[in-house]
Amino acid sequence: MGRVRVHQHVNPLSPFYRQEPQAIELDRVFDDASRPLLLDIGCARGRFLLRMASAQPDWNYLGVEIREPLVTEANRLAVGAAIRRACAASATPSEYWPRATRARPRPL
Repeated sequence: MGRVRVHQHVNPLSPFYRQEPQAIELDRVFDDASRPLLLDIGCARGRFLLRMASAQPDWNYLGVEIREPLVTEANRLAVGAAIRRACAASATPSEYWPRATRARPRPL
């Protein structure tokens, strides 16, 4: 698959991006959801997440990115590298963050 091309900047206030984010079931995404969680806001293709997951295997890594094609690419790269400690979600951080912090069972 060729490199995914997307617009460099988007308007997060556009109605298209102000949708309710989908919940992430941490137990299904990560092989051990009890690990500490690092949140990468604006993760793009997730390269930082993948490097960190390889370097620090005792953490989970969740990337939030507004551009859906980049989220798809980040998750594809994580699956290809067989890393179950990193994933990306498509959301506007201002919409996602309050929900993510309410859903977390313990402090970040």
